[in-house]
Amino acid sequence: MALVRWDPFREMEDFQRSVGRIFGQVLPRRWHDDELLAGDWEFPVNVQETEDTMVIDAELPGMRQEDIEVQLVGDQLVIKAQRKEEKEEKGENYLRREIRQGSFCRAFTLSNPVKADAVKATYKDGVLHLELPKAEEVRPKKIQVSAS
Repeated sequence: MALVRWDPFREMEDFQRSVGRIFGQVLPRRWHDDELLAGDWEFPVNVQETEDTMVIDAELPGMRQEDIEVQLVGDQLVIKAQRKEEKEEKGENYLRREIRQGSFCRAFTLSNPVKADAVKATYKDGVLHLELPKAEEVRPKKIQVSAS
């Protein structure tokens, strides 16, 4: 059996999502404004950090490249996407509709400054891949020690 370190913040995030789902099902949709709906769906991400770069992979299935926007504002990285509603045919009777439509947004506070002009973003097979090179001043530098 593997030991897992307890993270109280993860439990609070799970609780917050659960409460959000409960109120999303109970309250009529007209009670939400567009800003709240934008945060209704959080797309999953992987965030990795190496010595030289931060790498973020975001799952955005069903999106088109032109519907994805990435912004770097100060120490904040913002990923916005929009899934446009498909034309609904008359006479179609949905029994269940779970594919979310509309605008989605996630923001990340970066722990280190990055070179904004060297950020690379690619989108392939529903995954947005971002490479954010760290600024020179935050990279570790080896200092040669000489004997005297």
